Amino acid sequence: MQNEILRIEHLSKQDHMQNILRSVSLQISSGQKAALLSNPLEKQSIINILFKEDNPDTGKIFINERLCNKNISKSLKDGGIYYIEANTSMIFEMTVAKNIILNIPDLISNIWVMDRILIRRVNELLQEYGISDISAEVYVKDLSYCQILCLEIVIAVQKGAKLIVFDDFFNQIGEGNFNEIEKMINFLYEKGISVLLLANRFHSIFVDFDSLFVLRNGITTGVLKKNKISFHRVNQYYSPVIGSQNIEELSRSNYVLTVKCNMLKLSLDRGDILGVWSLNGDYLMQIGKQQWELFSLMPKNGTDIAVSVNDYKEDKIYKDMSLVDNITYLAQDKISNSLGIINKRLQQHMAYYSLELIHSEYLMEKYKTRKNLKGITLIDQMRVITAKWLCVTPQVFIYVNPFVILDESTIQEFREILQDLTKLKISVIIMSVNRMWLEQICDRVISVDKKASIS
Repeated sequence: MQNEILRIEHLSKQDHMQNILRSVSLQISSGQKAALLSNPLEKQSIINILFKEDNPDTGKIFINERLCNKNISKSLKDGGIYYIEANTSMIFEMTVAKNIILNIPDLISNIWVMDRILIRRVNELLQEYGISDISAEVYVKDLSYCQILCLEIVIAVQKGAKLIVFDDFFNQIGEGNFNEIEKMINFLYEKGISVLLLANRFHSIFVDFDSLFVLRNGITTGVLKKNKISFHRVNQYYSPVIGSQNIEELSRSNYVLTVKCNMLKLSLDRGDILGVWSLNGDYLMQIGKQQWELFSLMPKNGTDIAVSVNDYKEDKIYKDMSLVDNITYLAQDKISNSLGIINKRLQQHMAYYSLELIHSEYLMEKYKTRKNLKGITLIDQMRVITAKWLCVTPQVFIYVNPFVILDESTIQEFREILQDLTKLKISVIIMSVNRMWLEQICDRVISVDKKASIS
């Protein structure tokens, strides 16, 4: 019988009056490959509880079949449970050898040995793990993310790990490098070391796992076992299916913001990212161009809803105009006097501040001497459009089919823009036919059809 390493029972957590986790339960045994699929907020809350000293409201955590004390993160580490973050803790300006010895001082008996002896020992260690493409002499900054992740695994195993918990690494690793990660996971499996991968979206790598735990709305809604793991089965548990509820019933839920047009009505928490999916792109475009209204518990001065639709008049980039004129286009009344004369200094300040909110102020330097935006990249156009709407202080941002002008190389930059908006407590609705990318960047995804029903 396999020994139990980690067991979580009915974990719950409330943050800012929002129930993030309601009842999360899972069990990991020795030598098990498992994954936990949830939305980004739920995943981060679990990480904070387990490894960041943020105590849960209710629930129990057992480590090696013993009830964990209040110091959860220390108890996990003492019990052989190690967490490898998406952002590595390794020192980039040091060599692989020095990083390894810094984390595993017991690797050599005398820290004052000559560098060549240290390098030889670290190279021997890497060979033991089947890592032949990394030299102990190279600097960590020159390695790929995949190689750095392999080094983190080596360090955790050398420290006596029984279970290694990975944060979602799909966005940092290109598809071509997954073979290396799968090799390391299988290496751990052969050594009897368990793996728990926390993820926000389904990936084919899960198919070979022993268990896949699925969370929805803070509750463990399903546990799929080996040979039963598939995208279709995950969707049965994970997709935010509302069932027979119609949009009127949905809107009465206890959310902070409700937006509606003649064709659709949606509710979401302040700062949430909601995906709206349909196979019919023209239908989504038709919805987006409707007149939207906002019902809010907290009235706010300004344009409540920003609607970003390709070639939509208010949203359009005028490439013959300067960067500053484009960004302040919707806020002319704020920067003009009663005679309609623009205060140029105020205009510059407003444009810079709006770009700064989404960490895009570099555009001011790039275009400060130019009188037009000819040649501007598509992702920079998205930044300008977002900054333009920020000048009129929206509470909700609606992007319609943004992936039409984005690709694999720019999706991460778009994600960063969205993260900046959520930090400003601006809610975001993204309408798209691309369900995969919606699942990747949204907190939840709903489906709509031509009857404006939600499923």
